[in-house]
Amino acid sequence: MAVATIVIDDCELHYQLLGEGPVVALTPGGRLEGEAVRATAELLARHHRVLLWDRRNTGSSSVWFGPRAEQLVWADDLAEILHRLELTPAYLVGASAGARVSYLTALRHPDVAAGLVVWSVSGGPYGSQFLGYQYHVPLIEAALGGGMEAVAELPMFRARIEANPSNRERILTTPVADFLAAVRCWNESYYWRPDHPVIAASADELSYHPLPDSGLRRQR
Repeated sequence: MAVATIVIDDCELHYQLLGEGPVVALTPGGRLEGEAVRATAELLARHHRVLLWDRRNTGSSSVWFGPRAEQLVWADDLAEILHRLELTPAYLVGASAGARVSYLTALRHPDVAAGLVVWSVSGGPYGSQFLGYQYHVPLIEAALGGGMEAVAELPMFRARIEANPSNRERILTTPVADFLAAVRCWNESYYWRPDHPVIAASADELSYHPLPDSGLRRQR
């Protein structure tokens, strides 16, 4: 099936649409590409229109090193894609990082969300600290130790270059200071806070937010 492209902020984001019916936006966990959840997408596509996509820094989409929390940018990107493709409102579906993208999209852009189906949701002091370390510290250490050439040789970015060769220039032309500032900013959104039962969202945000197309509000 052909892969299509949407450009947001000079980043190419690649996606596919499968099936027909109520819209499901399916986001994989970790930094996995959309292809990693194709089997689930194909099952859902028997009765749904399924958006399968590669986020920035995943799959064949563009790498990006900006001074905003990466997972919030992923959420904003998903909302933008759904709007541009006229697929709103959609059911936002995913596990782990895919769950975060889904609930953050619903919180930040409630008009695009018909509902949420999320599992393996991460939170708590240990989970937040572990994921922040796992995702970001190896990137910081590589940049400090060997500059952007070392960053390009990390398995994560080797895979991004293999999937999209233009990513190599994007990596190598990024100043080390800008890269470090970006990754440290991404990491801050994983800091645990006592009022945050899950990563990057407070109890108040999760329990009280607008329903799409309604003056009502949902209470947990």
